[in-house]
Amino acid sequence: MAALGCGPRERHDATAAPEDAASSSPSKERITSGRADTLDQLFHLFTAQGSECERVPEEPNVIICDRTRKDQMTLVLVHQDPRIFLISHFLRAPEAECPEAAPKLNEINENFDNLTLICAKNLTFRSMITLSEAGLTATEIQRYVADFRRDVQSIILANALKGIAQE
Repeated sequence: MAALGCGPRERHDATAAPEDAASSSPSKERITSGRADTLDQLFHLFTAQGSECERVPEEPNVIICDRTRKDQMTLVLVHQDPRIFLISHFLRAPEAECPEAAPKLNEINENFDNLTLICAKNLTFRSMITLSEAGLTATEIQRYVADFRRDVQSIILANALKGIAQE
């Protein structure tokens, strides 16, 4: 991780019990698994913090945020209870072939606990939050998403994908 300027981070996993149940938020303020309105809660959470989000009518479990913003990378949220997948795509350079890029991508994947970089038609960064009945607070989810965005940006800024990602 030192090569990319990143250090280890706390793993965000709602399957663990809250540290102090007495100080935890009431359950109605937590985003939890097993609820029909989880995606609605996420949509409102991200739009309230300033993201420009849209629902995808043909994909009812998908939200796309910040697609047209120049100051923020596009973030796709996919809810498959009890998981929320965070996804960001970048165009693969036409001359870059996945098998040749595999060693570099594997190196990047080894350096990040909560991030996976996949090579296909696009370069796809993926991370996952697992919810439980205890759930996560809005602040915990926002922190996880901020970490995801920061990790992706650090890889881009470190020029780690030079020759692989389209410029």
